[in-house]
Amino acid sequence: MIIIWGGNPARRLSRHAVHPRCERQGARLVVIGPLFDATAAKADQWVPIRPATDAALAMAMINVILQEGLYDKSYIINHTVGPFLVRNDSKLFLREGGKHAVWDEQAKESRSVKRFSIRRFGGRFNAEGSLCKTAFELLAERTASYTPEKAEEITGVPAETTRNLAREYAGANRQPSECTTGWRGPS
Repeated sequence: MIIIWGGNPARRLSRHAVHPRCERQGARLVVIGPLFDATAAKADQWVPIRPATDAALAMAMINVILQEGLYDKSYIINHTVGPFLVRNDSKLFLREGGKHAVWDEQAKESRSVKRFSIRRFGGRFNAEGSLCKTAFELLAERTASYTPEKAEEITGVPAETTRNLAREYAGANRQPSECTTGWRGPS
């Protein structure tokens, strides 16, 4: 699945030139945007959205992915800032020795990213005298109120479309996905 969100790269290109993986790997092409433009015309699905409401749709998609557990915990722990600790008071990453800190589950203490044994990617901790949460926990909290139904009121995208899009993008069918975002210029 390939999502082109807020862009129109197909002004004068074929569907396969829009994204070569569409042809090579049989990827499904989805376009999210308010205009039915040249790219949307070449897509398998066009998701019309009210202008300037993209963030609400993204938050609702993240909500579905988190609520349904459609994420790769190992990837989040090893390749994202998800396990990094964020201070409640300043909202900044906790740092130790110039490096970002994570919660070491085995040692039951915060440690720099380079000195960890088993990272925890969700939770709340008292680290070095500061109350902290992981970045993943903050994302989960922030997106919790963005249900697909709430997003529908804001974006005009049906709740079921949001759910299906999130599930497919998250790889419920265990296929790779990609999302390309960009500024939508004149069609």
